[in-house]
Amino acid sequence: MCVISYIPLSESSYTFTMNRDDTPVKEGYLFPKSMDIGRSTIFYPKDLKTSGSWIIANARGTMAAVMRGAFNEHTADNTYVQSHEIMLMNRFRYDSFFMFSSLYDFVNIEPFTMISIERNSNMIRLEELRWDGEEIYKLQLDHLKPHIWSSCLGFTPEKVSEHRAKFNTFVSNNRFNDNDIVEFHIEKCNMLPGESPERTLCLTQLLSDKNKTVMKHTDLILKHTNSITINH
Repeated sequence: MCVISYIPLSESSYTFTMNRDDTPVKEGYLFPKSMDIGRSTIFYPKDLKTSGSWIIANARGTMAAVMRGAFNEHTADNTYVQSHEIMLMNRFRYDSFFMFSSLYDFVNIEPFTMISIERNSNMIRLEELRWDGEEIYKLQLDHLKPHIWSSCLGFTPEKVSEHRAKFNTFVSNNRFNDNDIVEFHIEKCNMLPGESPERTLCLTQLLSDKNKTVMKHTDLILKHTNSITINH
């Protein structure tokens, strides 16, 4: 389970924020991590269990995030050939989201929702990809409008609708900063202890304009925040 939000701040800047919901494990994660992949360097919080990540940005102004589930709840099995975290890293081996979504082999990968943002000069391309285990569904979204996604695993349709309603109320205020957005995710979309074996472990926020992206990562267990600046 996870919650992702995208909020435009201007025609060329935005925030992209994600809750990481999972069962607490001893492996944990490391931030910041970086590596050269494809034709650029990527930056991310590293999942030590899979050696991949759920949210990644690169020095070309591209970023993407992935969460479990497509449209409906499903039962996971042990036949999947690749984790979502490794798949997301492999996305950055391709020069564009179009190439990745057209050429990548998603067979035997657990259903997921991936959000991709690409920057070309001052133009922003916001896209959604859902894989339900049998078919790929792609959608280009209006980058000048706010969007929210809630995982269909663990969140009931009613809870997903509740997240959307609260988000619409929040953005309609139109008087908020990046810290307000983080607080919204924590207070309105947090997976609390006792609701599920999973809980919100951390939150990662990307603040991007045409010159740079600031990646801010908050560990909600250790109550520690760290950030890096990625120049484009």
